[in-house]
Amino acid sequence: MASLSELYSSLDTLKSLGLDVQKLQDKIEQKENEVLSSEVIPALEDIANILLQSFRKDVRIVIEHKVCEGSKITINKTAKSGEDSKSPDEIMTPPRINQHRFYVRTKSGVCGVGIYDPIGNSFILLSGSKINSTTSNSFNRKDAYRDITNNYCSLEDGLYVLKKDYTFASPSTASSVVLGRSSNGWTDWKDKQGRSLNTVYPR
Repeated sequence: MASLSELYSSLDTLKSLGLDVQKLQDKIEQKENEVLSSEVIPALEDIANILLQSFRKDVRIVIEHKVCEGSKITINKTAKSGEDSKSPDEIMTPPRINQHRFYVRTKSGVCGVGIYDPIGNSFILLSGSKINSTTSNSFNRKDAYRDITNNYCSLEDGLYVLKKDYTFASPSTASSVVLGRSSNGWTDWKDKQGRSLNTVYPR
């Protein structure tokens, strides 16, 4: 069977031609399950066994992955015999590892997710970000936009989806490309608490 990236590419092509994609979607679901069971889960189990080998308590690890938000891991200590299971409020969420994420979104489904590098003053747009498929007439970063959408994205459901992390020279260039219009990245990028990039990293 073809790789997932090849199947996704074929799906985009069929959708753009208006053809029936149900059979291909079934193949993709089969391939996704295959990759999860044969590659992802074994790799995660190997890492967990190494990191938790000194533990003397049972733990339950839950991984939730969303295309536009990345992965979130929650850890719930398994209840001892005779004890009730912990409530959802008692679930511990470990801090992200050096990844304070920022977002730009629109009602049309555009969703950029990125990380700011204060040392290089650069901005890393993360894989899975959804980029506007249209640009405004006054948009002045069309060369960067075309380079990224042509070489690093696939068109899915009317939006460009970034297939690998991409580093921009500035937060504003990153947000402008995602939105397809002029943007001040220092104010438009916001974290989950609604704080702007400029608030978290004052210049």
